[in-house]
Amino acid sequence: MPITPADQNPTKTAQTAEEPQGNPTGASATIPLLNQVEAAVLDTLGDGVVILDRQQHILFQNRPHRSKYGNRLGKLCFQAVHGRDAVCEGCPVRECFGTGEIRVRDREVLRGDETWHVEITASPIYENGEILAVIEIVRDITDRKKLEAEMLKTEKLESLGILAGGIAHDFNNMLTAIQGNLSLAENLLGGGNTATDLIKEAGAVTTHARNLAKQLLTFAKGGQPVKKMLSLPELITSNAKFVLHDSEVRCDFHIAEDLHPISGDEGQLAHVVQNLVLNAEQAMGGRGVIRITAENVARPSGSQSPKAGTFVRIRVVDQGSGIAKEHLTKIFDPYFTTKKKGRGLGLASAHSVITQHGGALTVDSEPGKGATFTVLLPALGLEGGRVEEGSREIRPGKGRVLVMDDEEHVRTIAIKMLARLGFQPEGAKDGSLAIDFYKQAKEKGAPFDAVLMDLTIPGGMGGKETIAELLRYDPGIKAIVSSGYTNDDVLANYKLHGFRGMLPKPYGLTELSKALSEVLENA
Repeated sequence: MPITPADQNPTKTAQTAEEPQGNPTGASATIPLLNQVEAAVLDTLGDGVVILDRQQHILFQNRPHRSKYGNRLGKLCFQAVHGRDAVCEGCPVRECFGTGEIRVRDREVLRGDETWHVEITASPIYENGEILAVIEIVRDITDRKKLEAEMLKTEKLESLGILAGGIAHDFNNMLTAIQGNLSLAENLLGGGNTATDLIKEAGAVTTHARNLAKQLLTFAKGGQPVKKMLSLPELITSNAKFVLHDSEVRCDFHIAEDLHPISGDEGQLAHVVQNLVLNAEQAMGGRGVIRITAENVARPSGSQSPKAGTFVRIRVVDQGSGIAKEHLTKIFDPYFTTKKKGRGLGLASAHSVITQHGGALTVDSEPGKGATFTVLLPALGLEGGRVEEGSREIRPGKGRVLVMDDEEHVRTIAIKMLARLGFQPEGAKDGSLAIDFYKQAKEKGAPFDAVLMDLTIPGGMGGKETIAELLRYDPGIKAIVSSGYTNDDVLANYKLHGFRGMLPKPYGLTELSKALSEVLENA
């Protein structure tokens, strides 16, 4: 193919290219001309195209290359492409001249404050069996690299989800043993003494530990909320104070006395409050006052409204430096952060949780005026506002209960608590044994009144498979599903799988007695 310099004048020789004096290009003197049609065709391409002589001086530059990298005619290619005055390692042009073969390499392009990623393909041009020049195609792959990076992040997040699920499952099993023993000890000791007070304090810590496990699952895997009727005042204040317990920042609470209850996942919403408060605290540099308000509002239908109806509106207002306008649209994007130590996942996971609850999470801010994060959650619309806290009364019972759990320490404490409640408990380490025990008991005329099943049994039959088999044998079985994977959709939709109740781990004497009494009394 004939070659001419970038001015596309076919009457000129390649020798007359705009080349610095004192840099003769031996090969260029013998390179034929590039006609105007060929040059015009190369100008229509989306990729940059350059032709180089043996000394790597640019003899031709098409229009896309000039517009992106400037006029580099007669200059060295590494100055044009790489933005630095040194020959890069593994230069595809040098390799092409050396081997006579096509070479493809990825490179970073540094031009001022911008960094691009390009794919360079160098192909030899032969004349009479010798390499006359090299044609180099420079393709911008910056967007492709970004997409690959996002895909890698997604894969890492999925892997983290698997790891987080396993950790949370094992962690909640251990917490079940701890919380079960604490609640049993508290019940045996009775109230009105120092030991009982210490046990209660330890029990409160296990509750926070349980919420941390749920937050890890929410962040890593998402999952359907396991909803119940919630009163928000205590959830908001306790979690905000928990985040700031060793901080110089304090919260100023303004919560309506008639605040409506909502239907929500306590652990996931605790995660949201903690993230918003932590974000505010970091924005303020560890000092100042965070204002938190909560009130009932009527939310009309609209493009920014999750739906029409009555909502609970929570606002977290900080006294920080504010958020730049160009960052406001990205604030809830995964991995976006303006903090040096941030991971960019707290606000993204909070946004995901609120969306799954049928609500909305928005932000308003101006540089120098702090930021206001607003949460809208659908209210249940009950008059009177506050939900009565569930009774902490231990409910004794009677009858036979089968406990299926692969963890021995969980089975052991569950059996002890059931015995304390007045039941006759028996344990099975997996689903196949539980099925055998259940059938044998029924055939002997001493059936189990209820079965407590662990959802996940590694290497064995878990609760989902076991209940399906037992329902075929006894459609009237009263089964409760329990799991350390507290965001599993089986827990959220347990009735669809044939269970009569659900009991997330960790649990203590009160939670166990409540779950059993509700299943047995409502049978």
